[in-house]
Amino acid sequence: MMTRFLKLSSLALLLTACGGDSTTGPTSASSTPELTPVATSIELSDYALAVTSLGAITQLTATVKDQNGATMANATVAWAISDNLVATVSAGRITSIGPGVAIITAASGPVTVTGTISVTLSTDGLWTSITSGGGHACGVTTGGDGYCWGYNEFGQLG
Repeated sequence: MMTRFLKLSSLALLLTACGGDSTTGPTSASSTPELTPVATSIELSDYALAVTSLGAITQLTATVKDQNGATMANATVAWAISDNLVATVSAGRITSIGPGVAIITAASGPVTVTGTISVTLSTDGLWTSITSGGGHACGVTTGGDGYCWGYNEFGQLG
């Protein structure tokens, strides 16, 4: 009988040392390791820019999201453009340089996204013809308006 008492006492002591009884298991909480956020997608504020003048400035923003869809506010974004004769890019600030189309690329970690910029020159206010006289000149704009300027001694300017 004493042997049986020692066995039960030993079992109770062992269960106590393990942190609980046989139905609840150990009392220490298990934790799931947190995953380091990794960029999995980038959203641009605009994917297709169209400008009609040189020196036009447009600010793009890139929203980087991680594997859980959460925004990564401090993610570094690298910007590039395919043709520096069409536009330049610096920290998402796009400046038109000349006519044409260029691809804008934003990258964060292993993820990249692209958009385009199309630069065309407006012909508003440009001249289709200009003719000059002795002390004056007249011209016609692409909009069909006529203008004259210069010396107006005899009212030749209208």
